[in-house]
Amino acid sequence: MHRFAFPLHRESNHYRSRCAICMTHDPYDCPIYPLDPQPLGDPESVTIDAYLEVLSRFNEPFVVDGSKNVDWLWYLNARGLLDVLPTRVIVVTRSVWAFAASQFRDGNPNVYQSAEGWRNIYRHALRTVSLLAPPSLLIRHEDFVSNMDNWLSRAAWFVSGRPHNILAPKPLHCIGGNPSAYAIREEFDKQGHLRVVPDHERPVSQEKLSFFGASAAPRSQPIERWGHLIDRQQARNILAIPGVMDTMLDLGYDPLGMLEEHAAWRAQRGQGA
Repeated sequence: MHRFAFPLHRESNHYRSRCAICMTHDPYDCPIYPLDPQPLGDPESVTIDAYLEVLSRFNEPFVVDGSKNVDWLWYLNARGLLDVLPTRVIVVTRSVWAFAASQFRDGNPNVYQSAEGWRNIYRHALRTVSLLAPPSLLIRHEDFVSNMDNWLSRAAWFVSGRPHNILAPKPLHCIGGNPSAYAIREEFDKQGHLRVVPDHERPVSQEKLSFFGASAAPRSQPIERWGHLIDRQQARNILAIPGVMDTMLDLGYDPLGMLEEHAAWRAQRGQGA
């Protein structure tokens, strides 16, 4: 997206033109995001040909873009790209409490403000998918963690019509985001190809973990990531914020059941209310 001057972030210095995966190689040999300076240009000058030219560098039948900014779909739609390219959308969610706890860890102590932000983000995402009507799939993080192979397979069938084990190895390139999210589970060879690491070959080397800023700790269950940061009353108050309960239900969550699970989890650990 930065190639077309789309504002991923408010700060212009957040634009990147290097592949975080290929930067681990010596020499740098990324065919998708070369080291040559790439001018941002005027967003109004973006053409379909320019967009297709970037996608063609992958030489793959489809490309997965992990952007969190749903406005990118409106940007493409305004230029007729959704009609030209077979675009599919996967909406990845997490509960309002997990989002608020994540914001708390990042320095925002106001969990209610974060909950309102969560509501706005997902209402906008749901509205966008409904109005633009691209083929879409909803994956809740809580379900994904509890049955990762099943949901990876569903996602793979959705984007390619093939199970995910057929897709490996595949070229993987990254110009931002959170490489550590997959660096723990996967390794990359010198050509930047993805290779799923068998359990007996883990953990990933400390050198690679250090580069990606990743932790060697195994993935925790969702409630363990937020349950101790939000008490029972805060969790109930968050649900009382206008629109939060409706959004939870629209995303397929059982908010009252999750409240009970949270209360039981805290009681089990002696944290009470």
